[in-house]
Amino acid sequence: MLLAIAPPATTTPPEPILDRDFYPEIHPAAAREAMRLDGTVTDTRLRLALVEAIASINCDLNKWRADQQDAGHSRLSEVPAESIDSLSVNVHHYTHAVYCLATAMINERYKNYDTQAGPRLVSIDTMIDDLRRDARFSIRNILGVTHTTVELI
Repeated sequence: MLLAIAPPATTTPPEPILDRDFYPEIHPAAAREAMRLDGTVTDTRLRLALVEAIASINCDLNKWRADQQDAGHSRLSEVPAESIDSLSVNVHHYTHAVYCLATAMINERYKNYDTQAGPRLVSIDTMIDDLRRDARFSIRNILGVTHTTVELI
């Protein structure tokens, strides 16, 4: 019987992903640790997912960012917001959204390689949905809008 063992994560931390000057840099090693991604997710795939998540989130925040810059805030950390553990909650929300969306993208790709079917696949689908929801909630927290949209029928 052959056991599949995940290769270890790289020992040299990959370079941070530099975004436009407004947003904080994203550290792939921190994302890997926070989202509990093992060595089966290569640094290249993680970086690709993080860049895609950053691009998507930046698109969602594009108008808001422009408004903040017009108001004189050159960095996300300078936008007036609460601070927790010496970190602006906006920076926390942005980082959380990037991590969650990137992890959802990775899980969508890797679920095809799972040899166990059935309940585990449903669990992975639920986890992906939860990660995408968490990313949306973090973006909406930055925008200062509610998490729920209700329409009258």
